[in-house]
Amino acid sequence: MSAKIDLTPTTLSFDSLAWSKAAGTTGQAEALLLLPKGQPPVLKNFSISAPDLAANGHGSLTDAFGVGRWRSITCRWARPT
Repeated sequence: MSAKIDLTPTTLSFDSLAWSKAAGTTGQAEALLLLPKGQPPVLKNFSISAPDLAANGHGSLTDAFGVGRWRSITCRWARPT
């Protein structure tokens, strides 16, 4: 299953990065999710982009779609001044 989401109308924040995006600021998210029978979901790849943030990675999820095991995450962002 794949998804491409326009994040422009969405407010987002990652407190651990001291980063946030206000509604109206451009942004996009993409993900490819695999749903193997009898196994937890696999987030084959994901990406989030906004003017001052770029993140991508892949990993596994729990059966309840919570965070499982991240295999790789790359993140670049502009720190507040």
